[in-house]
Amino acid sequence: MTFGSVPIQCRAVGVVVLAGSGAGARVLLLKRGTGSFIGEWSLITGRIEADEPAWNAAVREVHEEAGLVVARLYSAGYCDSFYQPDSNGLEIVPIFVAAIDAPGPVTLNDENTDFRWVTAQEAIALVPFHGHRIALAGVVHDFIDRPHQKWRRIRQYQP
Repeated sequence: MTFGSVPIQCRAVGVVVLAGSGAGARVLLLKRGTGSFIGEWSLITGRIEADEPAWNAAVREVHEEAGLVVARLYSAGYCDSFYQPDSNGLEIVPIFVAAIDAPGPVTLNDENTDFRWVTAQEAIALVPFHGHRIALAGVVHDFIDRPHQKWRRIRQYQP
């Protein structure tokens, strides 16, 4: 008897752009202007290019989609995962935390139509993806309510 298989792929990253800590912490959300989720508020997401480390894709996407320079980059310690029926595959998406010093002006590219700096709880209420809500809850616990954990820092990234 032969059984089918479902390939596992990691082709994209998700990024929580976080400014500040504690009660003053803010998360950047972008309103999608293209694709299946047009009009939805989202974390920054994007494809990993050929031979590109996932952490580099995270930094690149933050700059491309929001015009921001990441001060410090961390692993959120979480990967979103979901079934993609179009490719009959499981998608694994590592989530990163891009720390910046303060909420500031954002320069959107043509993939998004608006942005908001919101509290993490507001972000959890606004994002459509279950995995992103889980990641944001982890960010609250590990990055907002507590000091950033040095061991999660992506040391390869030097701004």
